[in-house]
Amino acid sequence: MHFGGERWHTETVPDTLSPIFEETMAFDFEITSPYQLDASSLLIEVWDSDRLSDELVGCFELDVGEVWRRPDHEMWRQWVALVDTTGTYEGVQGYFRLSVSVLPEGFELKTTHDAVDDDELVDVLMAPAIEMVGAELRLNCYRAEDLPDLDDLA
Repeated sequence: MHFGGERWHTETVPDTLSPIFEETMAFDFEITSPYQLDASSLLIEVWDSDRLSDELVGCFELDVGEVWRRPDHEMWRQWVALVDTTGTYEGVQGYFRLSVSVLPEGFELKTTHDAVDDDELVDVLMAPAIEMVGAELRLNCYRAEDLPDLDDLA
């Protein structure tokens, strides 16, 4: 994680393609103007750590102002799409789930959430580098047979 000139990293999770980190990182910073939040970003990088070398899997850059404008100034258990910024690979390289809060001094972190906690990849934030391609689904309905008369079942 990179933010405001600071760099933090999680512990390495060996021998898995779906690591679970469950780590919390806190970055303290001072806001001198409302525009400073929109100019600030959090860079998330995911690396494949090997004995001989480490390789960047992908990254996602998150606009801190976008987090600030959300309810409770947080993005809770949000999936983001990781992209390769080295130019070696195209498209999404994997997904990363995170929670981010931007809290003014004296505010407490929200500890309860109403949303069901599942691992489905829904509502994924995509980097601007990912080109979205339109698609069309066409369905032709021809015929149905032996349908029950639901009006008489009451």
